Amino acid sequence: MLTRELRTFVVQGKYPQLLLDLWDAWDRERKSQSIRPDRFPSNQAYAILVLPNLGTDLESFTFRPATAWSQACAVFFQTLTALASAERAARFEHRDLHWGQIMLQRTPVPRAGVAAGTKLDSEMFGVRATIIDMGLSRMQWGGREGGEPVWTAFEECIFEGKGDYQFDIYRMMKAHIGQGQAWKEFRPLTNLMVRLCKFIWVGEELTRLPLTVAALLACQAHPGQEAAQVSCGGPRAMLRRDLGSS
Repeated sequence: MLTRELRTFVVQGKYPQLLLDLWDAWDRERKSQSIRPDRFPSNQAYAILVLPNLGTDLESFTFRPATAWSQACAVFFQTLTALASAERAARFEHRDLHWGQIMLQRTPVPRAGVAAGTKLDSEMFGVRATIIDMGLSRMQWGGREGGEPVWTAFEECIFEGKGDYQFDIYRMMKAHIGQGQAWKEFRPLTNLMVRLCKFIWVGEELTRLPLTVAALLACQAHPGQEAAQVSCGGPRAMLRRDLGSS
Protein backbone atom coordinates (compact mmCIF):
# COMPACT_ATOMS: atom_id res chain seq x y z
CA MET A 1 0.00 0.00 0.00
CA LEU A 2 1.06 3.64 -0.37
CA THR A 3 3.23 4.93 2.47
CA ARG A 4 4.16 8.56 3.05
CA GLU A 5 7.91 9.23 2.89
CA LEU A 6 9.24 11.58 5.57
CA ARG A 7 12.60 12.36 3.92
CA THR A 8 14.68 11.06 1.01
CA PHE A 9 18.47 11.27 0.60
CA VAL A 10 21.09 10.07 -1.87
CA VAL A 11 24.50 9.71 -0.22
CA GLN A 12 27.87 8.23 -1.10
CA GLY A 13 30.86 7.05 0.89
CA LYS A 14 32.15 4.52 3.38
CA TYR A 15 29.56 2.92 5.65
CA PRO A 16 29.69 4.80 9.02
CA GLN A 17 31.03 2.92 12.04
CA LEU A 18 27.95 3.85 14.10
CA LEU A 19 25.69 2.12 11.56
CA LEU A 20 28.03 -0.88 11.43
CA ASP A 21 27.79 -1.16 15.23
CA LEU A 22 24.00 -1.07 14.98
CA TRP A 23 24.10 -3.69 12.22
CA ASP A 24 26.27 -5.94 14.42
CA ALA A 25 23.88 -5.55 17.34
CA TRP A 26 20.95 -6.57 15.10
CA ASP A 27 22.96 -9.51 13.77
CA ARG A 28 23.73 -10.77 17.27
CA GLU A 29 20.06 -10.65 18.23
CA ARG A 30 18.33 -11.64 14.97
CA LYS A 31 21.03 -13.44 12.91
CA SER A 32 20.98 -11.36 9.73
CA GLN A 33 21.24 -13.17 6.40
CA SER A 34 22.52 -10.02 4.68
CA ILE A 35 26.10 -9.10 3.79
CA ARG A 36 27.84 -6.94 6.41
CA PRO A 37 27.90 -3.43 4.87
CA ASP A 38 31.64 -2.96 5.37
CA ARG A 39 32.02 -5.09 2.22
CA PHE A 40 30.82 -2.17 0.09
CA PRO A 41 33.45 0.13 -1.53
CA SER A 42 34.14 3.64 -0.31
CA ASN A 43 32.45 5.12 -3.39
CA GLN A 44 29.21 3.15 -2.85
CA ALA A 45 26.04 5.23 -3.35
CA TYR A 46 22.95 4.73 -1.18
CA ALA A 47 19.35 5.87 -1.41
CA ILE A 48 17.95 6.54 2.07
CA LEU A 49 14.19 6.57 2.54
CA VAL A 50 12.99 7.82 5.92
CA LEU A 51 9.58 6.29 6.62
CA PRO A 52 7.15 6.35 9.55
CA ASN A 53 6.96 3.37 11.86
CA LEU A 54 5.61 0.59 9.63
CA GLY A 55 4.97 -1.95 12.37
CA THR A 56 6.39 -5.48 12.52
CA ASP A 57 7.92 -7.62 9.80
CA LEU A 58 5.87 -10.57 8.58
CA GLU A 59 8.31 -13.02 10.16
CA SER A 60 7.65 -11.62 13.65
CA PHE A 61 4.01 -10.59 13.23
CA THR A 62 1.41 -12.45 15.33
CA PHE A 63 -1.84 -13.16 13.51
CA ARG A 64 -4.89 -13.43 15.76
CA PRO A 65 -6.60 -16.81 15.21
CA ALA A 66 -10.08 -15.30 14.79
CA THR A 67 -9.01 -13.17 11.81
CA ALA A 68 -5.87 -14.96 10.63
CA TRP A 69 -7.20 -16.30 7.33
CA SER A 70 -8.80 -13.03 6.17
CA GLN A 71 -5.70 -11.07 7.16
CA ALA A 72 -3.44 -13.56 5.39
CA CYS A 73 -5.42 -13.00 2.19
CA ALA A 74 -5.22 -9.22 2.69
CA VAL A 75 -1.43 -9.34 3.10
CA PHE A 76 -1.10 -11.59 0.06
CA PHE A 77 -3.17 -9.36 -2.23
CA GLN A 78 -1.82 -6.07 -0.85
CA THR A 79 1.68 -7.32 -1.67
CA LEU A 80 0.72 -8.32 -5.21
CA THR A 81 -1.13 -5.04 -5.79
CA ALA A 82 1.89 -3.01 -4.64
CA LEU A 83 4.23 -4.99 -6.92
CA ALA A 84 1.91 -4.59 -9.92
CA SER A 85 1.66 -0.82 -9.32
CA ALA A 86 5.45 -0.53 -9.13
CA GLU A 87 5.83 -2.60 -12.30
CA ARG A 88 3.57 -0.21 -14.19
CA ALA A 89 5.14 2.96 -12.78
CA ALA A 90 8.83 2.04 -12.98
CA ARG A 91 9.22 -1.42 -14.56
CA PHE A 92 10.14 -2.48 -11.04
CA GLU A 93 11.47 -5.80 -9.74
CA HIS A 94 12.18 -6.25 -6.05
CA ARG A 95 14.42 -9.35 -6.48
CA ASP A 96 14.87 -9.89 -2.74
CA LEU A 97 11.34 -10.11 -1.39
CA HIS A 98 10.82 -12.40 1.59
CA TRP A 99 8.92 -12.32 4.87
CA GLY A 100 11.50 -10.04 6.48
CA GLN A 101 10.90 -7.39 3.78
CA ILE A 102 7.17 -6.99 4.36
CA MET A 103 6.11 -4.80 7.27
CA LEU A 104 2.66 -5.19 8.81
CA GLN A 105 0.59 -2.72 10.82
CA ARG A 106 -2.73 -3.36 12.49
CA THR A 107 -5.56 -1.18 11.19
CA PRO A 108 -9.09 -0.52 12.51
CA VAL A 109 -11.75 -3.05 11.57
CA PRO A 110 -15.35 -1.79 11.09
CA ARG A 111 -17.46 -2.53 14.17
CA ALA A 112 -20.11 -4.05 11.92
CA GLY A 113 -17.53 -6.27 10.26
CA VAL A 114 -16.12 -6.19 6.74
CA ALA A 115 -18.85 -5.70 4.15
CA ALA A 116 -19.49 -8.35 1.53
CA GLY A 117 -17.76 -7.58 -1.74
CA THR A 118 -14.81 -5.80 -0.09
CA LYS A 119 -11.67 -6.14 -2.17
CA LEU A 120 -9.25 -8.70 -0.77
CA ASP A 121 -6.43 -6.15 -0.62
CA SER A 122 -8.44 -3.82 1.65
CA GLU A 123 -6.97 -2.55 4.92
CA MET A 124 -10.42 -3.01 6.50
CA PHE A 125 -9.43 -6.61 7.28
CA GLY A 126 -7.24 -5.16 10.02
CA VAL A 127 -3.77 -5.17 8.50
CA ARG A 128 -1.68 -2.95 6.21
CA ALA A 129 1.34 -4.38 4.35
CA THR A 130 4.32 -2.32 3.17
CA ILE A 131 7.23 -3.63 1.10
CA ILE A 132 10.69 -2.40 2.16
CA ASP A 133 14.41 -2.79 1.31
CA MET A 134 15.09 -2.08 -2.37
CA GLY A 135 18.83 -2.76 -2.11
CA LEU A 136 18.82 -5.43 -4.85
CA SER A 137 15.93 -4.05 -6.86
CA ARG A 138 15.68 -3.06 -10.52
CA MET A 139 13.70 -0.03 -11.77
CA GLN A 140 13.40 2.25 -14.77
CA TRP A 141 11.44 5.49 -14.68
CA GLY A 142 9.39 6.44 -17.71
CA GLY A 143 8.04 3.03 -18.71
CA ARG A 144 9.25 1.28 -21.84
CA GLU A 145 10.69 4.49 -23.31
CA GLY A 146 12.28 5.56 -20.03
CA GLY A 147 15.90 6.17 -19.17
CA GLU A 148 18.68 3.76 -18.30
CA PRO A 149 17.56 1.10 -15.81
CA VAL A 150 19.00 1.14 -12.31
CA TRP A 151 19.83 -2.28 -10.84
CA THR A 152 22.23 -3.99 -8.44
CA ALA A 153 24.42 -6.95 -9.34
CA PHE A 154 24.22 -9.94 -7.00
CA GLU A 155 27.33 -11.25 -5.27
CA GLU A 156 28.03 -14.68 -6.76
CA CYS A 157 28.11 -16.24 -3.28
CA ILE A 158 24.37 -15.48 -2.94
CA PHE A 159 23.63 -18.15 -5.56
CA GLU A 160 25.70 -20.70 -3.63
CA GLY A 161 23.90 -20.33 -0.29
CA LYS A 162 22.26 -23.30 1.42
CA GLY A 163 19.97 -23.92 4.39
CA ASP A 164 17.14 -21.55 3.49
CA TYR A 165 14.56 -21.64 0.71
CA GLN A 166 15.40 -18.03 -0.14
CA PHE A 167 18.68 -19.19 -1.69
CA ASP A 168 16.68 -21.46 -4.01
CA ILE A 169 14.67 -18.37 -4.99
CA TYR A 170 17.89 -16.57 -5.98
CA ARG A 171 18.90 -19.55 -8.11
CA MET A 172 15.44 -19.56 -9.76
CA MET A 173 15.92 -15.92 -10.66
CA LYS A 174 19.37 -16.58 -12.09
CA ALA A 175 18.03 -19.46 -14.19
CA HIS A 176 15.25 -17.19 -15.47
CA ILE A 177 17.31 -14.04 -16.12
CA GLY A 178 20.74 -15.34 -17.08
CA GLN A 179 24.19 -13.87 -16.48
CA GLY A 180 25.84 -10.46 -16.30
CA GLN A 181 24.16 -7.58 -18.11
CA ALA A 182 21.00 -9.64 -18.65
CA TRP A 183 20.03 -8.49 -15.14
CA LYS A 184 19.43 -4.96 -16.41
CA GLU A 185 16.45 -6.19 -18.46
CA PHE A 186 12.89 -6.03 -17.13
CA ARG A 187 11.89 -9.56 -16.09
CA PRO A 188 8.80 -9.09 -13.88
CA LEU A 189 8.33 -12.81 -13.29
CA THR A 190 10.94 -12.40 -10.53
CA ASN A 191 8.32 -10.50 -8.53
CA LEU A 192 6.47 -13.79 -8.17
CA MET A 193 9.52 -15.77 -7.13
CA VAL A 194 8.94 -15.33 -3.44
CA ARG A 195 7.76 -17.64 -0.69
CA LEU A 196 5.98 -16.12 2.29
CA CYS A 197 4.93 -18.59 4.96
CA LYS A 198 3.55 -18.12 8.45
CA PHE A 199 2.47 -20.51 11.20
CA ILE A 200 -0.11 -19.85 13.93
CA TRP A 201 -1.71 -21.82 16.74
CA VAL A 202 -5.43 -22.42 16.34
CA GLY A 203 -6.71 -24.18 19.43
CA GLU A 204 -4.26 -27.04 19.90
CA GLU A 205 -3.26 -27.31 16.25
CA LEU A 206 -0.48 -25.61 14.32
CA THR A 207 -1.87 -24.15 11.09
CA ARG A 208 0.10 -22.90 8.12
CA LEU A 209 -1.19 -19.63 6.72
CA PRO A 210 -1.28 -19.56 2.92
CA LEU A 211 1.09 -16.70 2.18
CA THR A 212 2.91 -18.39 -0.67
CA VAL A 213 3.64 -17.20 -4.16
CA ALA A 214 5.67 -19.77 -6.10
CA ALA A 215 5.15 -18.72 -9.70
CA LEU A 216 7.40 -21.30 -11.31
CA LEU A 217 5.73 -24.13 -9.41
CA ALA A 218 2.12 -23.11 -8.78
CA CYS A 219 1.18 -20.74 -11.60
CA GLN A 220 1.47 -20.88 -15.36
CA ALA A 221 2.77 -17.31 -15.71
CA HIS A 222 4.40 -15.57 -18.66
CA PRO A 223 7.40 -13.18 -18.45
CA GLY A 224 5.37 -10.27 -19.85
CA GLN A 225 2.58 -10.44 -17.29
CA GLU A 226 2.34 -8.20 -14.26
CA ALA A 227 2.12 -9.76 -10.81
CA ALA A 228 -1.54 -8.89 -10.27
CA GLN A 229 -2.53 -10.30 -13.67
CA VAL A 230 -1.28 -13.85 -13.13
CA SER A 231 -4.13 -16.31 -12.77
CA CYS A 232 -3.66 -19.27 -10.47
CA GLY A 233 -7.22 -20.56 -10.65
CA GLY A 234 -8.59 -18.00 -8.20
CA PRO A 235 -7.88 -17.43 -4.49
CA ARG A 236 -9.49 -20.62 -3.22
CA ALA A 237 -7.62 -22.84 -5.66
CA MET A 238 -4.40 -21.00 -4.84
CA LEU A 239 -4.87 -21.55 -1.10
CA ARG A 240 -5.58 -25.25 -1.63
CA ARG A 241 -2.42 -25.61 -3.69
CA ASP A 242 -0.43 -23.76 -1.04
CA LEU A 243 -1.61 -26.01 1.79
CA GLY A 244 -0.70 -29.06 -0.25
CA SER A 245 2.74 -27.80 -1.19
CA SER A 246 4.50 -28.45 2.12
